[in-house]
Amino acid sequence: MTLRPKAALVINYALAIGEQDEAVHDLAGNLAARFDVAFKQVQTDWQKRFDAMFTPKNSCFSGHLPVLVTSDEKMRRMYYMSAVSLLSVLRTGFPMAPRVYVSNTPESNCTMMYFWDTREWATTLALLDPVMLKQYLRDWLGKGIYNGYAEEYLTGTLQGPWYSANDYSVFMLLKDYLSVTGDSAFFSEKINGQTVLQHLDAIATNWKKLVRPGRTLADYGGAANLLECVPTYIHEVASFNAANVWMMRRVAEIHVAEGNKARAEELR
Repeated sequence: MTLRPKAALVINYALAIGEQDEAVHDLAGNLAARFDVAFKQVQTDWQKRFDAMFTPKNSCFSGHLPVLVTSDEKMRRMYYMSAVSLLSVLRTGFPMAPRVYVSNTPESNCTMMYFWDTREWATTLALLDPVMLKQYLRDWLGKGIYNGYAEEYLTGTLQGPWYSANDYSVFMLLKDYLSVTGDSAFFSEKINGQTVLQHLDAIATNWKKLVRPGRTLADYGGAANLLECVPTYIHEVASFNAANVWMMRRVAEIHVAEGNKARAEELR
């Protein structure tokens, strides 16, 4: 195709993916034959999914986000574009879960949820999709949060090394799920022989295993276990040690509410 100066050409491109050659060819052909209608449907479908994010008892998610009422257009755009950011990483075609909010996409690791990255959405996911957040937490606790730093949702396996932020990240996700949903029965649910409250307690005190002989603070390893691009942010990191104190205080509050004041006092 040769274009004259300042001329324009629009190429419509249809991509079909599947397991049966004939079915894939037929689907691609049908999309190409009615391209304008199919392309418009894409926008319609995404708009419906976006609207569902703010609609109680919608058909797409197990919860919903609050509607922001404001006359500040910049604030309004910031809020709703943040929701679009989350929507853009939603995947519904993976075999291990009906809805997966992948990390790092679209550049890399497009099938994985990292504990740390998911923690950034802790409150949002607890509001928007508490059923899925609960499933992720069950899976991660069951598979062992020290056996990797992310779950891969084509195979259901944990990937990567132990990450220094695993304890704090999973703790925050658990805390926000419990705080937002009020699902106190989850405390008593057993996963790998331990109740969720016992898992919380173990996560909050795991730092004790990381203290080197003669030291008092937890050692979080080298750059590979922390921020790979900041080689000085290593070992006895102050922020994670401060987070340990906060996690123990938070678990102590839960133990008090559950009637176990002795354990709460030990943690404090």
